[in-house]
Amino acid sequence: MDMDTYTAFASLKSSEWRALSQRWNTDDDHTYVRRFQARNRQNQSLLARALIRRHWYSAGKADDALHKPIDLQSPGLSIAHRKDTVGIAVNDHVLVGIDVEDTAQDRNFKALAESIFSGQSTPLSVYADAAQFYKFWTGWEASIKACRHKPDAQDALLASDFWRFGDTVKVILAGSILSITWHTMEPPYLWAIAELRDL
Repeated sequence: MDMDTYTAFASLKSSEWRALSQRWNTDDDHTYVRRFQARNRQNQSLLARALIRRHWYSAGKADDALHKPIDLQSPGLSIAHRKDTVGIAVNDHVLVGIDVEDTAQDRNFKALAESIFSGQSTPLSVYADAAQFYKFWTGWEASIKACRHKPDAQDALLASDFWRFGDTVKVILAGSILSITWHTMEPPYLWAIAELRDL
């Protein structure tokens, strides 16, 4: 992974999140989150934006932290949220993507995997158990965010035997390297970061 990628996580259950929001969120941030109906979704967005602004400030970008609008379509920014957990990835040099999943959530793993492979043969290893599925799913979601489109499931990291590469997968996609690394937080969460950079 590119050492310039900064990641941070916070929980809406913690007492510090409101302090983070009060300290770092701007009027633009509060205006932006009003587009969401659900209060929890608004809070997730405010917390992610506060984490980004705090990072900018600590990285010596005080003016950005205090005034710059946050454009989540920018190549070096990505956020993810699941229930009360919010994560961010920031990199000034490459495209990044992040995903966070609650591995305790019961899902139809096979149906979700088949929807990604779109009628192609879906490798059993992708949905054989929860651990494999969530590794697949977080990597897939992070890669979509990094690539800014859905990579072909067979051409990207999702070959039937990609699990043998361990905790880091590097794949060449049309002249770029997509690198995905998986991590765990306090159970039941798994998160993945994807970086896309030119060869």
